[in-house]
Amino acid sequence: LSQVINDQVPVALTYIEGPETLITFHAGANDAIRPGYDARASIAKYQQAVRELSKSGATILLFTVLEDTGNKGRGSKIWKERFAEFNKAIREVGQEVGAIVSDANDLDFFKDNRFLAFDRLHLNAEGHWRVSQGVLEVLGYPSNPAWRIPLPPAKKTPWLKERYIGVLWFFLFALPWIWRRIQGKSSGDNRSAKYPAPISWPPVN
Repeated sequence: LSQVINDQVPVALTYIEGPETLITFHAGANDAIRPGYDARASIAKYQQAVRELSKSGATILLFTVLEDTGNKGRGSKIWKERFAEFNKAIREVGQEVGAIVSDANDLDFFKDNRFLAFDRLHLNAEGHWRVSQGVLEVLGYPSNPAWRIPLPPAKKTPWLKERYIGVLWFFLFALPWIWRRIQGKSSGDNRSAKYPAPISWPPVN
């Protein structure tokens, strides 16, 4: 969250030309899933950043985090509790500054872990497509209404396969995450931005 606020927000502000400029702001989710998460401090930083962005006169689009992803277990319970509080703060500051808020938490069909990648954390291609259509809809642009159609009922996964997938996930994602926390490292360390300088999209020939 601090990196986004300190490094990215000041640069974004230099490109704003009024309400025709759309700023999408989504930060703080990674902070919320860490062991030392300070909800009060993070929420205060987030809301202040949104207030600063709103002063620019740009159109602001905020995103909540899906509280119920269809995952189970103690970790999912902590996830739900933390993001319920964080999302409440997003909605509050969004209403305060007149921002658009993309919020899928009232859509029951999204509570399906088949929209998640194998890491059980990020969206897969289908999940991203549905979010993209939801964003177009909330912005008032043409969108494909099929994004609201639930997936067909899931077939029951054989017990042995389910255990195998769980063990594989633990060794590929959970254990490395725990090890990084012990070492005080992050998966984002030493990574650079995909687009370190602003680009035009679609690309201009």
